[in-house]
Amino acid sequence: MVALATIPTAAVSASQHDGQQRQQLAVAALAGDSISDLARQNEVSRKFVYQQKERAQQARQESFTPSPADEKVLFYLPVAKKWLYGLVLGLLLTCRSSFRGIQELLDNHFGYSLSLGTIHNLSARAVERARGINQAQDLSAIRHGAPDEIFQSSRPVLVGVDLQSTYCYLLEAAQRRDADTWALALMQLQEQGLQLKSSVADGGTAIRAGQRMVCPDVPCDFDHFHALQETEKLLTYLENRAYRLMGAREML
Repeated sequence: MVALATIPTAAVSASQHDGQQRQQLAVAALAGDSISDLARQNEVSRKFVYQQKERAQQARQESFTPSPADEKVLFYLPVAKKWLYGLVLGLLLTCRSSFRGIQELLDNHFGYSLSLGTIHNLSARAVERARGINQAQDLSAIRHGAPDEIFQSSRPVLVGVDLQSTYCYLLEAAQRRDADTWALALMQLQEQGLQLKSSVADGGTAIRAGQRMVCPDVPCDFDHFHALQETEKLLTYLENRAYRLMGAREML
């Protein structure tokens, strides 16, 4: 009679562990749990637990090791002062960066120091060039505008937006926001070809008075935003009042 070899219980139990169980065992081993306790609780050998721990360590190391593709040089840049100045404007206009944020980025990533005054001067020169470009634009294609007033550091800024394209044809800081100031701004825009057929504005009297002085035949309609804003205030008041009355009723 030939004796059949018996398979160790630990080997049988280890073969029955699926991927999820092996992963949980490896995580526990990495967390510092006792190897002997893990082997006894899962009915496997200590060698099997060490094997799962080693596989988990290797996977973790590979996950945080940069691949060769990440280290491949994509391109080289000849960094001159002109390129850095363009980067400064990109950070200001595209990323909305602060002057000190730009200073920190240049110092940390390029090892290059730039003073706050230099960054300010670059910005000021760009504004002057942009102003010249804006004043040379042909505005004859704009037919329907939306004039308004915004404020920068409590200083009024006159704004005009083309309702069809959302192109900003007016963005000018002013000392005042009266009818004469609006009229002068509209007259300058007419020299660039602006001939509105209609406009939409809020209830500001200066905007409407200035437009009547320059182009009296152009209607200026009221916008929907402020009407909706007042309606929403009333709606909120009525809802709160209703809830208060419902609460009082429940108390009674």
